Amino acid sequence: GPPATGNLPATSVRQGDWKLIRFYGDAPGQKDRLELYDLAADIGESQNVAKDHPEVVARLRRIADEMDDDLGTTGIGPGCRPLGKVENARPLIDHDGKVREGFSTLLPVAGMGIMVGEVTATSALAQVRLTKTDSLVAGDVPGMAGVVRFQLEPVYPTTKKPQRSRPLPATAERDFIVRQLFEQLKPGAEYRIRTWIVSHAAALRDGPTATFRTANERET
Repeated sequence: GPPATGNLPATSVRQGDWKLIRFYGDAPGQKDRLELYDLAADIGESQNVAKDHPEVVARLRRIADEMDDDLGTTGIGPGCRPLGKVENARPLIDHDGKVREGFSTLLPVAGMGIMVGEVTATSALAQVRLTKTDSLVAGDVPGMAGVVRFQLEPVYPTTKKPQRSRPLPATAERDFIVRQLFEQLKPGAEYRIRTWIVSHAAALRDGPTATFRTANERET
């Protein structure tokens, strides 16, 4: 048949720190393509380790098979409930941007984005400030306490594991600013910094991302 387009359904299974993603018919010969990630070491899912852990792939694939049989992949499986109907349905966020009463949960955001500075041939300093909003309030962007985690990885594929910080607190004493210094970088290389932010370290969610290039050795 024709080659896969990538616009095919997929199944994800997580067990402990392992996450398996199966893309249907997305490999040569329209076989399933499998990706395995160790979330404890790679929360950004940047390193596919399926070839290194075939026993984990086999175990999670059996779970995926059972789930597919129950929920279906091309149609509605026996485990799917019929669609429900809500009278006078309303969105949680109205067209004017206001959150419906009773559903507002104030979580920190990185309203000022991410900054990367003090870049040398072998190091760079990343900074994020957690805020209550991403817009001005009375001429200021009010800060908010929370937690930030940074991860640095090369833009181009590599076998080198990403550098990841521990969860770092954003406190009023530091104006809710969190910084992370990355060292031992390769001169003249392009890197990506990912962040995760939350009000507490147990439920990190995606934050801003930045890319930068280290200086060449002759420039320092």
